[in-house]
Amino acid sequence: MSVDFRNLVLLPNCHVSNEIERTLDYYEKPFLEFMLEILPKFGTFIDVGAHIGNHSLFFLNRSALKVVSIEANPTAHHALLRNLATFAPDYTRSDAHNVAAGLNKGVARLHFAKNKDPGLIAAVEIIDDTPDESTTIIEMNSIDSIAPNRDVCFIKLDIEGGELLALQGAKNTIEACKPIISTECLNIEAYFALKQHMISIKYMPLTIGNPTTTIVWAHELSLQSILNLEIHQRIWDFAITETIKRL
Repeated sequence: MSVDFRNLVLLPNCHVSNEIERTLDYYEKPFLEFMLEILPKFGTFIDVGAHIGNHSLFFLNRSALKVVSIEANPTAHHALLRNLATFAPDYTRSDAHNVAAGLNKGVARLHFAKNKDPGLIAAVEIIDDTPDESTTIIEMNSIDSIAPNRDVCFIKLDIEGGELLALQGAKNTIEACKPIISTECLNIEAYFALKQHMISIKYMPLTIGNPTTTIVWAHELSLQSILNLEIHQRIWDFAITETIKRL
């Protein structure tokens, strides 16, 4: 089933929604098409920071992968559910969770960006009972608990600085499945913190792309099967193209 982007549920004051409305196409489509080339035909994609469903809908409509969509923002999650129901109605292949991905089960506060973009939020685990009326309280849980016993081939993490805790909460999934992982990096400090963790679990950077600096990581045991000559050339074509766009 194809997506009619004119009827997709979008959000106001939202960069992702604005780009979809402008292009009438998937946001970050070159990245999605690149991932489609290197991923296996079957398995499960865990979309952490699913927002209104851009990445989830792409893989549900362009592949045979099953999809677990995780979105902490209740407003974005409501749009996600409506978009999945309209453009990916096969409920045997997808499920969606209004929860923040973290290290353990608990509760968290959502912190919104100053420009109020609903796609730019961070979930911070509550460690005290100090009231904070300016934020939204939501459930937090680990990826291992949200999507247990799945044949996971790809985890996408775009959660505004919460990537490291979410990775730690996916320890069992990563050890069992060794999926490809993509992480957004907000700054150089975030990159080195992620790099240290990824090296500790035997992951290496595969490529980089997108205006938001998305790094794709692969387990060292998977690199040999991924990096045949043709795929290796496409990886670097993608990385170089995305870098030149920023110049």
